[in-house]
Amino acid sequence: MTEDLFPVDEALIRRFEEMVKKNKTVFFDVEEFEAIIDHYFEQQDNRMAGTAINLAIEQHPGNTGVLLKQARLFILGGKNKEAMKLLDSLEEIEPANTDIYYTRASLFSYQKQYEQAIREFEKALLAGEEPDEIYTNIAFEYENMGQYHMAIQYLKKVLRINPENEAALYELSFCYEIDNKLEESIAFFNEFLDRYPYSKTAWFNLGIVYNQLDLYEKAVEAYDFAIAIDPSFSSAYFNKANALANLEHYRAAIRVYRETFEYEEPEAMTYYYIGECYEKMRSFDRALDEYLNALAVDENLSEAWMGAGIARDELGHTAEAVKSMERAVALDEINPEYWFILGDTLLKTGRTEEAVSAYEKVAGLDPYNTDIWLDYSGVLSNLGKHAEALRIIEKGLETDARNASLLYRKSVYLLRDGKSTEAYRIMQDALSTDHSRHTEIFDYMPMLKNDTTILDMIELFRVDKKQ
Repeated sequence: MTEDLFPVDEALIRRFEEMVKKNKTVFFDVEEFEAIIDHYFEQQDNRMAGTAINLAIEQHPGNTGVLLKQARLFILGGKNKEAMKLLDSLEEIEPANTDIYYTRASLFSYQKQYEQAIREFEKALLAGEEPDEIYTNIAFEYENMGQYHMAIQYLKKVLRINPENEAALYELSFCYEIDNKLEESIAFFNEFLDRYPYSKTAWFNLGIVYNQLDLYEKAVEAYDFAIAIDPSFSSAYFNKANALANLEHYRAAIRVYRETFEYEEPEAMTYYYIGECYEKMRSFDRALDEYLNALAVDENLSEAWMGAGIARDELGHTAEAVKSMERAVALDEINPEYWFILGDTLLKTGRTEEAVSAYEKVAGLDPYNTDIWLDYSGVLSNLGKHAEALRIIEKGLETDARNASLLYRKSVYLLRDGKSTEAYRIMQDALSTDHSRHTEIFDYMPMLKNDTTILDMIELFRVDKKQ
């Protein structure tokens, strides 16, 4: 195989590494050295980048481009003082070289001195650098400071100069979202689209904002405009499908999800969302097929394992369902919803102690989930572990002391244990907190419908509430 068959940059790297290996001198011009150094920076191989820089300085002493790369290497190596000293000396020699200000700005930014970084970018602007690129970098520094309103102003400047800057449009949408100014975002994109109606990126981002505000019909309309401008815009198809699913138009959503496959390789998450649509239509066999398609693409997609588990359980294959759910939990051990679903399914199979362990996990991961304290204590109560059941409810009340459902359940447990005085006191607290939930005590213990004291108390608080 001749060297001509290799790409030029690969041949260049091979020639350089051969020189280093044999410790011989081979001449490279400055552009070649810069390409070699950039290659090692991209590979995060600072050792070889340093070797290339040293050899470049030997062959081209005083070259500013090479010395700027040395400053960058200093920054990456944490040698900030050396980098600053070198940059200061280069500025004295070439005060109009904007790369010096860019490099110094990156150093300040790396040190979290964002205001000083902005000043360096402003120097580059005065030195003649393209303003749209400068404004973009200044916007990033304001983002680093959490001043998203300022970042928005600079990104708008970028778009006034170059309305086709798609990266700026995406970044602007992000800043509006983080700054919780979604209504302002809608106003901006609508105004922008009045001037530039064929900007697919603006329509796409407008769709995202509408989706965030639960305005799904408008989101679908915005995505349709983006697709009309670029029929191969796969992300617009995907987001449109999500919006349709949120509207519960599941069949339409499935059709649009599948359209993404015409423009990009099928992704596991797309198959997963198709499966979720089938699941919500209670077509569990087809849902399972799609979840398995997702796992064929990415066997570590926890959502698909859980989806497959739910589908298998609904199809009557509960033992297999548990195995799928356990795989999901193994992949995402801090997901309380997974543990909750697994616990419920284990309970169905009679593996009660394992279910209790799963519920305990949920309680630790999501203590503000009222349902877990109710279900967890309910299982213990059914096992005859009444004291433990009461303890679990009290633990739930430690995180949410005025939760009516927990108070009602505690009063029922106390009544069951014969502690009627305390039970009635807790019942009063529950009724005053949320009278409408009092029926929960009858769901859990129907015999209380015959307890006249309880019935009188419920009626008394109903009358008090009306007055």
